[in-house]
Amino acid sequence: MDTIKFLNDYGNPYTKTGIDNEGKIAIEWGVYGVPETFLINANGKIIYRHAGPLLYDVYKTEILPLIKKNNEHDKKN
Repeated sequence: MDTIKFLNDYGNPYTKTGIDNEGKIAIEWGVYGVPETFLINANGKIIYRHAGPLLYDVYKTEILPLIKKNNEHDKKN
């Protein structure tokens, strides 16, 4: 798949990342290994957690639908 087309079609999943320099947030969230991916909604609530490498299939079937669902919800409110 063409990378530019993918980013244009689905967006860049890495536009917002967090840094936990002191390691306190990781403990609070229950992080136990890397990589881990979290989706956080506009209210700051974790709506999805994925442990392990983020593969295209997981992004397409699990994460992208949640992003779209939350975007639709945000537009209604």
